[in-house]
Amino acid sequence: MSFPAYSSYRDSGVEWLGSVPSHWEIAPLKRLLEIRNGADHKHVEQDEGYPVIGSGGPFTFASEYLFDGESVLLGRKGTVDKPLYIAGRFWTVDTMYWSKIRPQSHGRFAYYTATTIPFGYYSTNTALPSMTQSALNSHFVARPPLGEQVAIAAFLDRETSKIDSLIEDQQGLIALLKEKRQAVISHAITKGINPDALMKDSGIEWLGEVPAHWSSARVKHVCSHVVDCLHTTPTYDGELKYPAIRTADIERGKLLLEQARLVSQEIYEQRIERLRPIANDVLYSREGERFG
Repeated sequence: MSFPAYSSYRDSGVEWLGSVPSHWEIAPLKRLLEIRNGADHKHVEQDEGYPVIGSGGPFTFASEYLFDGESVLLGRKGTVDKPLYIAGRFWTVDTMYWSKIRPQSHGRFAYYTATTIPFGYYSTNTALPSMTQSALNSHFVARPPLGEQVAIAAFLDRETSKIDSLIEDQQGLIALLKEKRQAVISHAITKGINPDALMKDSGIEWLGEVPAHWSSARVKHVCSHVVDCLHTTPTYDGELKYPAIRTADIERGKLLLEQARLVSQEIYEQRIERLRPIANDVLYSREGERFG
């Protein structure tokens, strides 16, 4: 998508902004938002009431609210890179920041601005990413005049809505294609690829009829052995080269080695005798969201 150019630009002096229209202000995020801390919700939680919002959105209700109005919500711990916009009464958990929109700032524009923060640059280098209020407050952003903020936000609402609709349509198509893919696989491995083959009842509910010359067997009779994991989490070391495959590294038909955690030579040698997969092995997850 191409955009019309402004009459003149200047260097913002900020690495992630580059050149901006000459009349725009470069200001810290605190000029758009007054960031406040969320709070523990357990003492106000109930079945109905005001939404309690975490990094993934509303998940329960509260008898009280922290704020009533437009607000941009920002993650403090865990999921820190998914700002949310809300208007109305709400409560945010203690791992989320909420904010008041400053005068001469537009709520939706402030939200879209927050989505462009390079969170990876600021986030603490720990197992649980976190953001500090000081880092957010001092992050430099472009701040157009209020009228332009309103126009930009309206444009983005309109265009992102179109894109979201296209994504939804594509996801529906992808789901159908995945279903068809699995159906093709299931038919080929249970019925064969000869449409004229004589069939017989396998006697197994999920197999149904199979080609008459096929036999049925338990998995243990067609695999040399099934190896379970050690049920202990190894110590990961990102400097070394031996990948430790986790449930998160397995998708249907795919092994995502590029994202696997790495272990040391010592840990590798402790586990290799039992757990080293070789060519043509089949890996599957035992439990969790990616079961199978």
